[in-house]
Amino acid sequence: MKKLVYPLIIVIIFISTTALAKRHSKTKKREHVEHSAPTSNKLLREALNKQTKDMTFAQAQLAKEYYTTHRDEDMIVKCSQRLLAVGGDQETMRITRLELAEIFLTKKNYKDAEKYAQEYQKYYPGAKEITRAEYIAIEANYLSKLSSDRDQEQANRAINLAKEFLEKHPDEKEYTPKIKEMMRKCYKSLIRHEINVIHTQLNTYRNTKKEMVLTAAEKRLAHAKEKYLPSVPEAQQRLDEVGLLLAQAHPNYTPKKQEPLLLAQSQEPKKGWFDSIKSRFVEDNDAYFA
Repeated sequence: MKKLVYPLIIVIIFISTTALAKRHSKTKKREHVEHSAPTSNKLLREALNKQTKDMTFAQAQLAKEYYTTHRDEDMIVKCSQRLLAVGGDQETMRITRLELAEIFLTKKNYKDAEKYAQEYQKYYPGAKEITRAEYIAIEANYLSKLSSDRDQEQANRAINLAKEFLEKHPDEKEYTPKIKEMMRKCYKSLIRHEINVIHTQLNTYRNTKKEMVLTAAEKRLAHAKEKYLPSVPEAQQRLDEVGLLLAQAHPNYTPKKQEPLLLAQSQEPKKGWFDSIKSRFVEDNDAYFA
């Protein structure tokens, strides 16, 4: 019996040792596959676990790529801004600046859209996308311009930037038509703004009879005709109407034969209820000067 037990024990030990060796080798192989390949994922996890203000350039870049894939625009912005704050690869920073300008334009944050568009022009004047950056700066000002009864700083700035663009790129085809149209609409806003101010001055003159107020209104009209009218000839009739009202305000004014016709032409057609309500919230200068 003892003779049978010893060989049996030896066989069992051999089988167990072999099985354990195979199992151990399989485990090590699987762990190698699982833990050696995802080094980049580990770096990404480390980056995502940090606040953006604490990220390195490389971590911000990894996180930005991740959020771009997941279309998280707010986090793309934060990571992009961190990239620029830390500093690193110049090509990455160049692309990032233009991307930020694009994103902020889409988000209707026109101030920051222009900021990054201007930065792009400053740091990369020879880049092939320079015309895109210049266009974004123009469009940001155009889209942020206020109605004609308010300050026209953005309209003026859009016009000045547009003039610079057209002078620098006389043969540019992609953005030039859009820029010219924005300029035209900005000029209309400026002329309507001048007309609004002149009407206010006229009312002041009627109440105070101060000659200096009427003189100021006449100078404003002359300025509008000289600076803005050449770009918007369709505004001629509106300015002529205002000129007539100024002339009639003088005590010794003598009526002229063409006045009834001019006043009849200046009458606006009656609007439907929808158009009347819409005009209170959405300024339509094309219709106003039509």
